[in-house]
Amino acid sequence: MTLTPRAVALYPAVERGLSQLRSTITGEPPFDPRTARRVFTVGAVDYGQSLLLPPFLAFLERKAPRIDVAVVNAPDLFELLEGGRIDLAIVVGPTVPSTFRSQELFTDGFVCMVRRGHPEGRRKLTLARYIELRHVVVAPTGAPGSVVDTELAKRGKQRRVALRVPDFLVAPLVVSNSDFINTGPERLAILHAKHHPVRLLRPPIPLPRFTICLAWHARLDADPAHAWLRNAVTRVARGV
Repeated sequence: MTLTPRAVALYPAVERGLSQLRSTITGEPPFDPRTARRVFTVGAVDYGQSLLLPPFLAFLERKAPRIDVAVVNAPDLFELLEGGRIDLAIVVGPTVPSTFRSQELFTDGFVCMVRRGHPEGRRKLTLARYIELRHVVVAPTGAPGSVVDTELAKRGKQRRVALRVPDFLVAPLVVSNSDFINTGPERLAILHAKHHPVRLLRPPIPLPRFTICLAWHARLDADPAHAWLRNAVTRVARGV
């Protein structure tokens, strides 16, 4: 059986009403993060995990010591949200399907990363040299193409993608042990540079900034515990 458009439109309101009715009947106590025991499941690629998990766990230790977190990654986080298998998803925005709610967390740009001692690290990176280098590209979904390739194509240029990997944390390992170059999120690259022998360079062409958003299903809007979780992640993201 398939829900009618009217049923789909009514679903969030009905879900909220049932949730409130259930709490009233059962006498469920209000959510108190200081004493609550609960596991929240968050969907995010390793980019979001690396930036947000350390400060978020420190926040939980101070404000909600009995709250635990499970993190998952999948090709389609919205599918997991729809099925109720995750509570929140950290995604690239700002466009989010209408079934879901979203909140902007932060914006980021792009930077190039090469190993320390790389020949290109001693001079300004030109477009001509950039497209000649071997590139390691992070593609979480495995699909070819990226913002960088789109901008290069506008100029009639194409780079050599010598390696495509699904995880952002692999890129600095490859770069620091080879003459490969990676163009990726600036905030994460700055974090990598603290732990790996890499150097950061400005891309030879302007690249657009992008937005990282928090997404959740509309049916959870009125859930007190979920509202606390959303506010906590948003608060932590302000300091990233």
